[in-house]
Amino acid sequence: MDLAGEGRVEKRLRVAKEGQTVDGRQLTRQEIIDMASTYKPDHYAARINVEHLIGYSPEPPFNAYGDVLKVEMEIVDGAAYLYNTISCLPNLVDMNKKGQKIYPSIEFYRDFAGSGKAYQTGLGFTDNPASLGTEPLKLSKNTTALS
Repeated sequence: MDLAGEGRVEKRLRVAKEGQTVDGRQLTRQEIIDMASTYKPDHYAARINVEHLIGYSPEPPFNAYGDVLKVEMEIVDGAAYLYNTISCLPNLVDMNKKGQKIYPSIEFYRDFAGSGKAYQTGLGFTDNPASLGTEPLKLSKNTTALS
C-alpha cells in the first residue's frame, strides 16, 4: 500500500487477545476472526493515534502516527490473538525511541456499518492497554527493515 508520508517504518505486532479485558469487557474469538477476515484498508483504513485521541489538526499531539496495513489472527496455546502490520510515521518512531506509549490498544466496532461483523477502525498507542497479551512496540535500529 503506497501511503503519503516520508520515513515510514513497518512492523508486525500482537495487539489483542481474546477474553476478558482489564476493565471487564469481553473480546470474543469471533470478533478477532471478524477483524482479521474483514479488514481491507481500501474499504476503511485504520489510522494510528496516541491514547485514542483523534484530532482535528495535523499538528501534535492530535495528528496521525501511522496506519494499519494488515490485520491477522493466530491461535497460540489455544487462545486467539490479533496481530497488526503497521506503517509508522516518523513521529511514532521518535516516540518509540524514547520508550513512550509503547503498548497497542485496538479500536473497533462490533457491528461495523451494519455488517454484523467486528471491524478494526483504529489503533492507539498507550501506557495502559485494555487487552491482555499485547506486545510492546519496539522498532528496529534498521528503520528500513520490517522487524
